[in-house]
Amino acid sequence: MSSRRTSFASDDVHVVGRCLTCSGELDDTALLYFPANALVGFRGVQDMTGADVKVCRTCVEASGLPLTAAQRGPEWMLRWGCPPWCVDDHAVPCAAECHRAFPVQTKLRDAAIDSSGYSGYGNGLPWLSAQVVVSDCKPQAYGRRTQVWVGYGVHLGELNPAEARRTLAELRGFVNRLEHVVKQAEEIARDDFEGDPEIARLDREAEDRRTQVIRSSPEHAA
Repeated sequence: MSSRRTSFASDDVHVVGRCLTCSGELDDTALLYFPANALVGFRGVQDMTGADVKVCRTCVEASGLPLTAAQRGPEWMLRWGCPPWCVDDHAVPCAAECHRAFPVQTKLRDAAIDSSGYSGYGNGLPWLSAQVVVSDCKPQAYGRRTQVWVGYGVHLGELNPAEARRTLAELRGFVNRLEHVVKQAEEIARDDFEGDPEIARLDREAEDRRTQVIRSSPEHAA
């Protein structure tokens, strides 16, 4: 048997040589276990024999998560200069010249709370997201820069770690104030009620007639 202890999950026990997720027997296509909520410094998990804990290809594909550089292997990491946690596919055309970690994001989609319709351009983007991004293309010339990209629907903020820390502090304060606003709204909403559909229909018809009169007036035509 093998046991794993990490900073992001509780203890668990799995059979050596079997998929961590489905317990199926592993083959040569198995990949390193690399959870989406792993910290950037994560280097993998070893079983009691010292071998890397792995998951089968089927479970990896079913997760819908991108492969990390560690899962792609040492040749990939050497070719693209990737740290183990990078999830960018540098081989695709117009690939980003940076290294990005798994993003954390809300399950709530931006379109669910955006009444402007602008979120439709984001094709189901999360309401909020954040990820570590390292830019080190030609570092001898341009250096190395670590940022936190904070996303709000289609909008993106590229923050250095100090700015991200200040943003985090502001968000914590905002959450406390939001709690107060929500409680206030819940109290006020007790007096809410539905209108009369028939009266609403008559009102819309009257508004339409008023609009038609204005449009057909000489003043409007001029």
